[in-house]
Amino acid sequence: DDADTPGDSTVGTTPTAAIPITNSPMGTLAILPQVVRTDAAGRATARFQAPPQFGCPRRYIDGQLYAIAYNFADADPIIQQTFDQISVLVFSTFNASEHPTWEEVQPIWKQYANLYPIMSKGLFDFSNQEVCDANAHILQFVLSKPITDPDHMPVTRDLSAGKRGALLRYLEGVKGRSAVHAPHLVARFQGRCPFSGVAPSSPPEEVENKPIFNRLRSR
Repeated sequence: DDADTPGDSTVGTTPTAAIPITNSPMGTLAILPQVVRTDAAGRATARFQAPPQFGCPRRYIDGQLYAIAYNFADADPIIQQTFDQISVLVFSTFNASEHPTWEEVQPIWKQYANLYPIMSKGLFDFSNQEVCDANAHILQFVLSKPITDPDHMPVTRDLSAGKRGALLRYLEGVKGRSAVHAPHLVARFQGRCPFSGVAPSSPPEEVENKPIFNRLRSR
């Protein structure tokens, strides 16, 4: 059932996925320095360094999650709450061409469409190329937001920089080829996110080559 997307009508068998292990492989994450000294404000800085190339030990989930325990360096460490740890997410290496094709980026769209049907069924199915291309401006808008921005997508903040860059380059290519968007999007900017509730759920029959951000800039 791996090939199914929210837009498919064929009933398939839901795959039985094993619960992925964490903190593996061991020794992958370097912590520098191993011992730190706090300043007058009680703060200290340590650097976590992942390898330049990293695989996909969790298979169907990008990267690996590491839980780092810490304590005082003297001989009498304090008792800590079990979940008082530092969580570090190391992303899998992702290499895409300078001008990614749909075949390169579709698996990324598909996984998010499957995981979050409130988006793919309630808003639009971006695992469908025609629908994705028709909403290139919207997708580029939210994917290019800083991670600290409330409109940043995905809201789970679990998309690697490599994959994000590939998606943005693909969307830029779509805009450069046709600047596809539904004409009614421009007239319906509203709210904090100018694209709230305006995405077409299916490919538009007609498209126009008009700047989509005109109204946004004039507000």
